[in-house]
Amino acid sequence: MGRLAFATAMVSVLVIVSCMTAGLVSAGDQAPGTLPSQVMITQTSVADLVGLIALYNATDGPNWRNNTNWLSETPVGEWYGVSVDSNGRVVGLNLYQNELSGIIPSELG
Repeated sequence: MGRLAFATAMVSVLVIVSCMTAGLVSAGDQAPGTLPSQVMITQTSVADLVGLIALYNATDGPNWRNNTNWLSETPVGEWYGVSVDSNGRVVGLNLYQNELSGIIPSELG
């Protein structure tokens, strides 16, 4: 995973930003552990999405105790441990005792 997966995710986010239409976007084919092919986002949540993807990749997301819906096509607010406000902005993370391993990335910051 590491840098290659994160770089792929960043490119996918750029595709999403440039192709946004009516809230549903397509980023094309995806490599395992990167951005989902379709994801519901708002303009205000793109930075949040980048941070969450970076967190997942930097802390061994595939091996978390619970990574339900992470990097899936479900809205970010339905990803395990993620809380969002009415605008889709991330307002909280609760990943306590979820076996994260690694360094918290600056993109989350």
